[in-house]
Amino acid sequence: MKASTLIDMAGVANAADAKVKSLGSQASKKAKTEEKDVKDTKKLAEIITSLQAQLDELSDAVTSSPIAAGILFDNVPCTSGYPVRLRHNFSRRARWAVINWAGAFGYEFVEDAETNISTLVLVAAVTGTVSLWVT
Repeated sequence: MKASTLIDMAGVANAADAKVKSLGSQASKKAKTEEKDVKDTKKLAEIITSLQAQLDELSDAVTSSPIAAGILFDNVPCTSGYPVRLRHNFSRRARWAVINWAGAFGYEFVEDAETNISTLVLVAAVTGTVSLWVT
């Protein structure tokens, strides 16, 4: 019996998480704001501008992460009757759609009972190659 295929995107998702955490920790290391700073309008404007720049940077990091946008599992080989494991590490059940199929006419996938919050497990009814969008 052929072993199942495991496609692991954990490194990509974890790298994005690390970038967001890293940006957040840098922002928290900035100097503390004191009462005298907010009384000086020029200093207050500098503080607000700095906070906005940090917020923009964090927002960009989150919205550009694979978790926010989804992951394209491209050209995944499938063998009829055997599971394909797609590791996404979303910490929730994933939604998925077939983007492209190359193989026998028609395709059918069944979500396997082994699917969990970090891995989507699909079983193909026919042999071929699939591209899946997982969100």
